[in-house]
Amino acid sequence: MLTVYYGSGMVSVTLIVSIYMFGLGVGALLGGYFAEKIKDRIKIYCLVELGIGCIGILSFPVLQYLGQHTAGSPYWIAGCYQFLFLSLPTILMGMTLPLLTKIFNRILANFSKTVSVLYFVNTLGAALGALLGSYVLISFGGLDTAIHVAVGINLVLAFLIIFLREKPEDKKETAPKFFAADPTSKEKAQGQFYWFVFFTGFLAIGYEIVWFRIITVLVKPSAYTFSSILAVYLLGIAIGSYLMGRLLDKFPRIKKRDLFLSLQVLVAVCVAGLLISYFYLTLKTSFSFLTKLSFSIPVHPPPEIISHSWQLDTFKKLLVFIYWTGDIFFWSIFFMLIPTVLMGASFPLIAALAFEKNGQEARTVGRVYFFNILGNVLGGLATGFLLLPILGTEQTFLLFILMGGLFALGFKPLNLFRKAGIVFAVILLLIWFPKKGQLYALMHTPPGPDYKAYFEEGLEGVIMTYQKNSSVVNYINGHSHGGRPGYAFYTQVIEAASVATAAKEILVIGYGTGSITEAALKIPGIKKVTVIEINKTLIRNFKKMPLFQNLLSTPRLEMIFDDGRRFLLRSNKKFDLIFMSPLRTTTAYANNLYSRQFFQLAAQHLQPHGILVAWTDEYEVMSQTLASVFANIHLYLLNPEGFFFASSLPINYKGHNWSNVILHQFSEYDHKIILTTKSRLKRLKGPRFLNYIKDFPVNQDWKPVGEYYIGLEWMKKNY
Repeated sequence: MLTVYYGSGMVSVTLIVSIYMFGLGVGALLGGYFAEKIKDRIKIYCLVELGIGCIGILSFPVLQYLGQHTAGSPYWIAGCYQFLFLSLPTILMGMTLPLLTKIFNRILANFSKTVSVLYFVNTLGAALGALLGSYVLISFGGLDTAIHVAVGINLVLAFLIIFLREKPEDKKETAPKFFAADPTSKEKAQGQFYWFVFFTGFLAIGYEIVWFRIITVLVKPSAYTFSSILAVYLLGIAIGSYLMGRLLDKFPRIKKRDLFLSLQVLVAVCVAGLLISYFYLTLKTSFSFLTKLSFSIPVHPPPEIISHSWQLDTFKKLLVFIYWTGDIFFWSIFFMLIPTVLMGASFPLIAALAFEKNGQEARTVGRVYFFNILGNVLGGLATGFLLLPILGTEQTFLLFILMGGLFALGFKPLNLFRKAGIVFAVILLLIWFPKKGQLYALMHTPPGPDYKAYFEEGLEGVIMTYQKNSSVVNYINGHSHGGRPGYAFYTQVIEAASVATAAKEILVIGYGTGSITEAALKIPGIKKVTVIEINKTLIRNFKKMPLFQNLLSTPRLEMIFDDGRRFLLRSNKKFDLIFMSPLRTTTAYANNLYSRQFFQLAAQHLQPHGILVAWTDEYEVMSQTLASVFANIHLYLLNPEGFFFASSLPINYKGHNWSNVILHQFSEYDHKIILTTKSRLKRLKGPRFLNYIKDFPVNQDWKPVGEYYIGLEWMKKNY
C-alpha cells in the first residue's frame, strides 16, 4: 500500500520494511516494561489487539490522505511520513510477545518452554498469514479485503479475551507462578548475550535478503515469490523454536552458551554447504536440469495451473507440471529450511541465557526481541545498500559465513587444534566458494554461440545481458526484458507517430533495451524524450556496450532514475505521447503502473490530444482498466503480446503519416521486417470490443487483479 504513494524502488521498499521492523522492536521494549509494571496484563493485551484493529480500520483513509498530500517527496521526507503511518500499529504489534510471555509463564512456570512455544506459534501464524494473505485474500478479494480480515481477527481476539477472562477458573490463575532459578545461572553474563542477539539478528536478515535475491532470479519476482519465500523462512524459524523448547525441557542442565555458539557455527556451515553443493551440482551434474526448468518460464506459479490450459498428455509433462506448481517452495526449502531451523532454535536459547531473575520474563523477552530487531534493521540496510551492490551475492554470502564462523572463537579452551581446524576450514571455503557472478552465470543460458555476456549486480538486483553484433538479449532479475532488434517496439512507435503528428515532448516509462526510445527520437519534430527508469544497475550494465553508449548519449534524451508513478506524482509537466513498457503485469509491484488510479494520473500528464501507448501481456483486464479512464482505447494485437492506444479525444488516423520518414532512418533489412511486423497487427476497437471485456474486473490500487493473478485466472477459467 505504501509503495503506491512512495515508490516501489529498492530505496522505498527498504525504508518501509526497516521502519516496520523498528516499530516492532520498540514495541517489544515497551511491552516488556508494561508487562512487569501492570498487574492486569490480559486487559492490556486486549486493549493492544483492539488498538491494532482500530488502526487497521482507519489505515485506508489515513494513507490516502497522507499519500495525496505527501506523495513524490524526497526519500528522507517520505521516510518520516512512513514512520508516522507505521509507528503506532507496529509498536502495538511488538508489545504482544512480551505481554503474552508474562501471561503464559504464570501458567506454565517454565520460562524457556513459554518463550519457545509462543515464538513457535507466533511465527507459524506469520508463515500461514503470508501464504493466505497473498494466495487467497489479496488474490480473490484485494488488499482492502486482506486488511479487513486482519482487523476482524484483531477484534475477535480482543472480545474473545474479554469473554474468557470473566470465567471464574481464569481468575484463579492471576496469582504469580514462578519457577525455580535456572540451574545454569552461573554461566551467564547477561550483557554479552544482547550483543549476541544483535549479531545473529544482523546475519539472519542478511541471509534472508541474499536468499531472496537468488531464489527470485530462479523463479522470477512475482507477488507470490516474496510470500512463499517468507513463509518457508518463518516456518523454519518456528520449527527451530519448538524443537529447542523440547530440548531445554528435556535437558535443563545443558550448557546453553556452548549450544548457542554451536548453533551459530552450524548455521554458517549449512549455508556454505548448501550453496557450494548447489553450485557444483548445477555445474557438473544433471541437477542443472531443475535450474533450467525453473528459469524457463516467466512467472511462478504458472497461471496455467489454475486455468488448466496445459495439455498433460504424457507422464513427463505431468512431472514438469507438478514441479512448476511447487518449485518456489522447492528452492526455498533447499536453500533455507535447515539454516532457518537452526536460527529459530537460537531465539528461545538466547532468551534463556539472558534471563536474569524470576519475575522479569517479559522484560527479558522484550529486550532480546528489541536487540534482535535492531540487528535485523541494520543488517537489512547494510546488506541492501552496501554489501550486495559492492560485493555481490557470492561475496556477501561468504562474508556472512565467515562472520558466523567467528562464534567458534567463543569456545573455551580455544586450543591449538581448534585454531588449526578453523584456519583449515576457512582455506577450504575460500577455494571452493563460487566467485562473483558465477551463480547467476549458471542460471542464465546464452541465447546462442558467440554471444558476449555482460553482468552487473547492484541495489536494484541482477542484470545479465548478452550481445552479438546488433542482437541483444536482456534479463532483469531473471525476467527476459526487452531485446534487440525490437521490431515490435519500433512498429508501436511508428503507429503512434501516425496519429500524434504534432508531438514534441515524449515520456517513456521503462527503458527496456532502448527500442522505444531509439524509435521515438527518429520522429520528426521531437524536441525531447524523457525516460523514467527505476533501475540504475540496468543502465550501468548497458553503458559497458558501445551500442548503448551511443544510444544513451543522444542530446535530446533525458534519463531520470525514479519510480514511474513517483515521478508523475511530483511533476506537473504534460506530454504529447506517453509510452509505457515497464514490466509484465504479473511482476511484483506491477499494479502500481497498471491500476486505474495510475492511468488517471497519466491522463493528467497528457496534452489535450495526447495519447498513452501501453504495452501489455494481458488484454481483458487491461482493456477494462484503460476504458474506465479514457473515452477511446484501441488494442493492437501482435501475438503473444500487444499494445494499447488510449486517449480522452477520438484517435485520428487521417493526419500526416510519418511512417516512411521514420522507416527510412533504419537499415533496409530492418525496414522490411518492420513492415512485415506492421502487416501482422490486428486493431480492435468500438462497442463490440468493449462489450467483450465488460465482465472483467478493473485493476485498482487496492484491487491488484493482474499482479495477484490467481484470482483472475480462476475467473477466466469459469468465464
